[in-house]
Amino acid sequence: MSPRTSERSLLAGEQVQCETERRKNPSVRSDHPFAAKIRCGQCGGWYGRKTWHSTSKYSRRIWRCNNKYEGNKTGCTTPHVLETQIEGAFAAALTERLGKLSGAGDVLELLEATTFNTDKLHVELAALDEQAEGLIARMNTLIAQGAHAAIDPDQYDADYADLERKYQKADAKRIKTAEAIKNRETRRHQAHQVCDYLQTQPPLAYTPEAWNTLVDEAVVSADGAIEVRFKDEPHA
Repeated sequence: MSPRTSERSLLAGEQVQCETERRKNPSVRSDHPFAAKIRCGQCGGWYGRKTWHSTSKYSRRIWRCNNKYEGNKTGCTTPHVLETQIEGAFAAALTERLGKLSGAGDVLELLEATTFNTDKLHVELAALDEQAEGLIARMNTLIAQGAHAAIDPDQYDADYADLERKYQKADAKRIKTAEAIKNRETRRHQAHQVCDYLQTQPPLAYTPEAWNTLVDEAVVSADGAIEVRFKDEPHA
């Protein structure tokens, strides 16, 4: 297995974990490909799958904002959409995207060097790790001194509190930096995943596999338009 293949395999695992976390919300939990992927453009909530006339021959599946009839009053004004409409929007967005695929490799190289580059963040993380370890060592030294020598308890408390504040501040920065690295690595993997899929097996229409591989989310606007956003596109 090449280093790049190994790296993508590890990042794919992270992506699955992110998707799992995303689907933990009980209001959108489902095995359907559209679950937790169709967002209301008005309130930002998720669309849920509903069945109309379930006991009659006119039964059909629709997707509607879960907040539309929240409580005792009408919420969002975004309309319901049919699954065929979502599939059609995906096919149209995909057709447009395939027309822009030429030069995708050059775009990925640029993104690798800029938007997805983590070199500076890794340097920052290493410095924060060292700072946090140094503060922990100083706290341990202070504890040892307090246990074996007579020192002013007020001064001890003040010194320890100061070190603890500095450690918490450094640790918060460390966590934030680590999260930024993971986010960029995940987005880099998604960009490669989209590009590789389109280049090797471009679908001509909706399929669940293509949807799950390519789509980050679809947004329904108040006029019923459905905007499909691919995973490698810039995040708001």
